[in-house]
Amino acid sequence: MDIIDHQKRVFLLGAALFIPVTILQICAQNIFTNKELIEIITADYLPPLLPFLLSTIGFGLMLIAGFMYSSSFFLENKFIQNLATTGQMTLTHYIAHLTIGMIIFSLLSGKPYGAKINQTASVHPLWILTFSIVYFIFSYYFSKIWKTKYKNGPLETLMRKISS
Repeated sequence: MDIIDHQKRVFLLGAALFIPVTILQICAQNIFTNKELIEIITADYLPPLLPFLLSTIGFGLMLIAGFMYSSSFFLENKFIQNLATTGQMTLTHYIAHLTIGMIIFSLLSGKPYGAKINQTASVHPLWILTFSIVYFIFSYYFSKIWKTKYKNGPLETLMRKISS
């Protein structure tokens, strides 16, 4: 089986999970009368019940297959290569955004870092989006510069040393 066939199968499996569950979630109130059943079918990410899990797994499979397929058209693009470098440093960026990024966001927004949900007034979504975009741009250029001197990201290197 070649790579394109594999990508098609992954995409179709994702679609087979995502589409029926999404249709069921949209139509649940018109099909069922049991309020508890409707809540289970239409539940959002908290708590992560089976319909939500199936639809997000399906969507994720479709997304991965789509990106795998489209990536072959952009292999020579410098931006895409640098974006791939950013993806290869996922552990570093994940830990950094949970520590450094959230502390900076807390200081800039004036909201406490360790506040409980709904304890303080929320930050305006536009402010969150702006900070996220700026943080992503910083992560992109950090990865690009880091990769010129090192093979792996800082935490990826540490993880390899610890696990060897």
